[in-house]
Amino acid sequence: MKMELNISAEEWHRYFLLVEKSYITQAWAYGDARKIFGWKTIRGIFVDNGVPIALLQIMYKKFLFMKIVRISYGPLWLIKCPTDTQIREIFYIIKKRWNVIKGCLLFIAPNLENTPENNEILYNLSYFKRKCINAESGLIDLRLSADELRAGIRSNWRNHLKLSEKNALSFHISQTDDDFQWLMSFFKNYQKEKKFRGYHVAQLKEIFSCFSRLNNAWVTIVSKNQGRLGGSLIIGYGTCCVALIIWMSENGRCLNAGNFLLWNSILHAKNQGYLKFDLGSTRQNSFKKGLPQMSYELVGEYFILI
Repeated sequence: MKMELNISAEEWHRYFLLVEKSYITQAWAYGDARKIFGWKTIRGIFVDNGVPIALLQIMYKKFLFMKIVRISYGPLWLIKCPTDTQIREIFYIIKKRWNVIKGCLLFIAPNLENTPENNEILYNLSYFKRKCINAESGLIDLRLSADELRAGIRSNWRNHLKLSEKNALSFHISQTDDDFQWLMSFFKNYQKEKKFRGYHVAQLKEIFSCFSRLNNAWVTIVSKNQGRLGGSLIIGYGTCCVALIIWMSENGRCLNAGNFLLWNSILHAKNQGYLKFDLGSTRQNSFKKGLPQMSYELVGEYFILI
């Protein structure tokens, strides 16, 4: 097993399309979006006996005499079922390349399912687990037909969708900066009101800008009688896309506009040719869990000292 660094953008994008379950934080454009905040990027590919098996995007910035190194939901697997040996070898290489002895403080959220076996591998390699909530989400299979997807929706969610469709709502797709700024203004106020952490507006602005250059960013909007009720920011990367943020007004909630917005956003992603739709965090979110999905939970966050 070896890690080859400084992979070209062309190679990266070609391999990225082979990843069955990818994450926005490992997308090339996401790395570009972090540059304005002082982060630099290293990208590499793991090769086992001449066969590429995983991609990895690493971000780092200098702090005093150390490098703060961050790996978010990597590596991305190019093979369907990596063996325990392959997982162990890759995370050993990561550990040996970025550690305190090398002047690095590594924080990593591994792209590994939350199983006893995976946690044991990391523990045995001296990865220390941080006290934080594990990432949970669900993937919608967009290879299914629209009818099959709709049939898989939970009955209560589907009933709310039917009600929304009787409310004369309209769905609009935009890629303009004006509509993005409109969504940000409401999202920022909502974030302050509910006092929750998440993407900062400045981060979202850079993400929208970088992914828009690839034609992979959309603002989806739900309206009634020309009055906007809510919106979402949809980002595409490889064969997947994600609803990065969703905002809905009180009036929109009364009209079940959230169901209408998310359902039509999913259909838009399907029409764009994406194969998977990531719902984002589904922890304690009964609304998102009403959709047909393959749920998953990752191992959490770790750090390396030696």
